[in-house]
Amino acid sequence: MDDRLRKPFMESTKDMIMQMASVEINEQGEFLDQTEDISSYGVATLVTFVGKVKGRLLLDMEPEVASEIVKQVLGEELNDSKDATFMGMIAELNNIVGGDAITRLNNDMSFGLRLASPAVFTGKNVIISIPKIQSSTMECQTKFGKMRINIAFERGGEN
Repeated sequence: MDDRLRKPFMESTKDMIMQMASVEINEQGEFLDQTEDISSYGVATLVTFVGKVKGRLLLDMEPEVASEIVKQVLGEELNDSKDATFMGMIAELNNIVGGDAITRLNNDMSFGLRLASPAVFTGKNVIISIPKIQSSTMECQTKFGKMRINIAFERGGEN
């Protein structure tokens, strides 16, 4: 996958989470092709987008990372990842990150991308299946735990 497609999502994830929750995200290596199903860290949010190309953004994190983000943004501690407010905050986080990233892509590459509503998945041993779509994953670390960013574009983003 072209790095010009991955870079806006990585930058937006780091920038928006730092701005919203003061949580620093450190990349662990580089983006790698994701060829197998993903075993979630515990809290995952997915947002899809369509335009000249179709794709999706998956943010997956350990519950401790999600709890810290929720606490910093809302100003209250919510440790139950199945709580509606908790899940709503994590979904909105992906909506903001995805919106910022596709705005950058639309400005640079004129893809005309639009976001769909995000979904949140919680629980142990949740498997996220990767359909026949080109996908790349960046493993990340915060001081609160692990996180990963997975970006996918149909046909690798070629229109």
